[in-house]
Amino acid sequence: MQIKLIDGGVVAPEGFFASGIATGIKPNDVNDFALVCSDDTAAAAGVFSGLNVRSNSTKVVMENIANGYANAIVVNSGNANACNGQQGVADAKHICSLVAEQLGCEADDVLFLSTGVMGKALPMDNLTASVETLVGNMSDSGNLDAIDAIMTCDTRRKEYAAEFKLQDETVRVGVMVKGSGIYYPLMGGITVIITTDVNISKALLQKSIETVVAKTFAKISVDGKLNAYEAVVALANGQADNSGVVAQDNAYDSFTNVLQYLCSNLCKDLVRDCESGKFVEVTVKNATTQEQALELANAIAGSNAFKEDLSEGICDVSSIVNAINGSNVEITDSMLDVFLGDVQILRAGSVADYEDEQVAEILSKNSVALTVVVSTGTCTDKVLASLY
Repeated sequence: MQIKLIDGGVVAPEGFFASGIATGIKPNDVNDFALVCSDDTAAAAGVFSGLNVRSNSTKVVMENIANGYANAIVVNSGNANACNGQQGVADAKHICSLVAEQLGCEADDVLFLSTGVMGKALPMDNLTASVETLVGNMSDSGNLDAIDAIMTCDTRRKEYAAEFKLQDETVRVGVMVKGSGIYYPLMGGITVIITTDVNISKALLQKSIETVVAKTFAKISVDGKLNAYEAVVALANGQADNSGVVAQDNAYDSFTNVLQYLCSNLCKDLVRDCESGKFVEVTVKNATTQEQALELANAIAGSNAFKEDLSEGICDVSSIVNAINGSNVEITDSMLDVFLGDVQILRAGSVADYEDEQVAEILSKNSVALTVVVSTGTCTDKVLASLY
C-alpha cells in the first residue's frame, strides 16, 4: 500500500474545517482557542489517560463522546481547567453549548479540551465572547491557525496528513498534536486530534485508535516515565465514500497501519521538541512476555545515566546493563545481545569487537536506535525517549 504525505493536517480529509484565534488567555495576541469541525456528524472515538487528576474539560469530553458521534473538537490553551472544582465542569459544558448553538448541533456533539496551567478558573469572559468569531473563522485551510492555538510549551508545529487507497477509493487522514518537555505524570502534556474521511464504524474507529495509541503515544519517555497522555480524540465523517470498514479485515488493517505511521511520526516530533532535539528508540526483542519487553525497554529509555552517555557521544555498556538490572525482569548476561544501530556492542553478554568510529558516527545523528535481544521468548516492544 502506498502512503502519500500531503499538506493540510486535520483539514486534509474531505469535509473538515478548522480555525484558531486569540482570546487573551495567552499574552501577545497569540492564538489560544481552536476549532476542528466536520460539516456533518462524524463517528467519534477517544482514548484518555488513566490519571486520577485530569482536566474538567476532559471529563465532559468523556461523557459527550460516549455515544460514538460528534461534530466538532474545541480546544483552549493556556488554562488546563483542572484542579478548580465543579465550576470547571459547568464551564466546559457551557462552552459546548455555545459552540453547538453556532454550529447548529447538540451540545454533546461538541468535544471541548483544555490544556495549560492548572488550578485556575477558565477565563469564561474571554472564551464566551470569542465563540462566534471562532466558528465564523473556520475554513478548509485553517489547520495552522488551529495548531498554533493548541500549543503551550511547544516550540514547533506538529501535524501530518496522508492520502491512500482504501476499498478502491482515495481516502485521507490528518493528525495534529501539542506537547513538549515533561509529559509525566500530569499530562505536561499531550493532546492529539485525528480526522479522517474514511467510512468506518464507530466501534472499529475506537478499536483502531486504542491499538495505535498503545503502540505510539503510550510509549514515549521524556523524564524517565512512560507518557500519560491526556486525550486522543478522532472524528471520521465517511465522506470518502469507501464502501465501509465494518470488520477487522484488510481494510481495517490498512487504515490502522496508516494511522500508526502518522502517529509514530508525531511521537518522534514530540521527543524532538525537548532540550536537545535528539531521541533514542529502545527496542527489546525476544522477551518472554510483552510486559517484560516493555519493562526492559522503559528501564533503559528511562535511565538518566544511559541518556546522558548518548548525549555526550558515549555508548557505555555499564549504563545499559545497570538499567536492565534495575528492572524486575530476571535475565543473565549470557542472554544479552545489544546493537547500537547496526553495530553489535554486546554478544551473549560479552563486549563485541567494534570500532569506536562506528559508534561515534551513529551517536552524531539526531536519532539513535538501540536494540536489546534477550533470547528468552518471542515478544517485542519499544519506547521512544528524548536525550538531554
